[in-house]
Amino acid sequence: MKVWAASTFFALAIILIAVCAFSEAPASGVLAALVTMLIGWNIYSLVDFNERVKSIDKLKGDVEEKFRQFANIQSSIQEVTHDSISLLYANALGLYPEISKEYLFIYHAISALMHASIVGDINTCESICRTLLLNLSQLRQIGVSLQEKRGIEKLLDAVLHKEEIAPFYSTRDQLLNALAVKDHRSDTD
Repeated sequence: MKVWAASTFFALAIILIAVCAFSEAPASGVLAALVTMLIGWNIYSLVDFNERVKSIDKLKGDVEEKFRQFANIQSSIQEVTHDSISLLYANALGLYPEISKEYLFIYHAISALMHASIVGDINTCESICRTLLLNLSQLRQIGVSLQEKRGIEKLLDAVLHKEEIAPFYSTRDQLLNALAVKDHRSDTD
């Protein structure tokens, strides 16, 4: 639109200059027409500029919202990662002996699965699922508290792109079947 308008104004200006040069018409009339076109062009440019500013403001708002969403996701990822690694090290140090190493392995693997799904790394997600399936075939049942089982279920629910991760549902089903809730642990919610 802007190119068409500019071309039209330029053509009219050439015509008016030619009329002024080759006729006896008063130059002031031609100059008045040229000035009027120039003012019109400036008004058009201002309106176009305002529209562009509005679209830039909208884009800015969209980008700020995406950054807020990303910060929330990043905070959640950091929290899960910290919990997962802290539990592994604490158990290795002899703390929390009631938490089985099998559960810690599964919690850490599901945490990694959730992280990979958030960034859309489907190949890594499928690899983690295959590793879990392989290891689950070696383990019969894993004794966990109800709270631990709910934690695993929560992480599994947080996995994105479930439909794209080929072995996800079979991994989830076998994993949840392998987790046996034991009565002797405290199950506080």
